[in-house]
Amino acid sequence: MSNIISLFKRIFFKKKRKHTRFHVPNKSVVIITPTTEDGIHYQVNVIDVGMGGMAFVYEGSPEELQKSGYLKLFNNSVKESKIRFQTVADKKTEDSQYRKRSIKFEWFGKLGERDLMKFIKEKGYMPKE
Repeated sequence: MSNIISLFKRIFFKKKRKHTRFHVPNKSVVIITPTTEDGIHYQVNVIDVGMGGMAFVYEGSPEELQKSGYLKLFNNSVKESKIRFQTVADKKTEDSQYRKRSIKFEWFGKLGERDLMKFIKEKGYMPKE
């Protein structure tokens, strides 16, 4: 019975994003950094970005990125911002060599918020409907 109720909830009450997502048409890159000092840094291609989160494509297994918890944004400015995130979804793309990960931002402070807005203005694209 609870499965039927949850199915109806998913059909009729879809979750709307709190913030608009903007497509990133050119090959913009961000760096995923580990939460520990000894981890590997990953360079990933951004698909879309918004104030609440972003989606990116990467090569490798989800376990390799599991230890990662920070994202570094690079704008035209010299300085970089670190943003803490949580993974929402991670699935294979059609060609199965790459994976798509959707993340939700958890914390970025005032400077990170300003840099994120600047990144969206520089890289984001909203197609006209």
